[in-house]
Amino acid sequence: MEKYIQIETTFEKHEEALKLAKLLLDAKLVADGQITEIRSAFNWEGKFYDRAEWLLLSKTRADLYLECEAFIKHHHSFKVPQIVAIELVGGSLDYFNWIDESVKHNGENKWQT
Repeated sequence: MEKYIQIETTFEKHEEALKLAKLLLDAKLVADGQITEIRSAFNWEGKFYDRAEWLLLSKTRADLYLECEAFIKHHHSFKVPQIVAIELVGGSLDYFNWIDESVKHNGENKWQT
């Protein structure tokens, strides 16, 4: 069985999260995108921030991670966006089959800038 991951990245605005979700889906890099509002606290360039952000959770195959990372960096408005992947260690085989059907396969064209 293939390995599957969930990629997490955050945005300042809901519209940005939705736009990137659609771009990732159109490029067949991810099978889905779930967007939820969160509260983030962090230090950035010497300042403390406590603010609402939007978290995009996307599922894909692990072999597509590096391409997803490059794609997110290319389209993200943050200088250093949060991009983390969590391996999905279990789940419905029907769901994982759907992921396989939804994302690109070896030999398909990569996204264009």
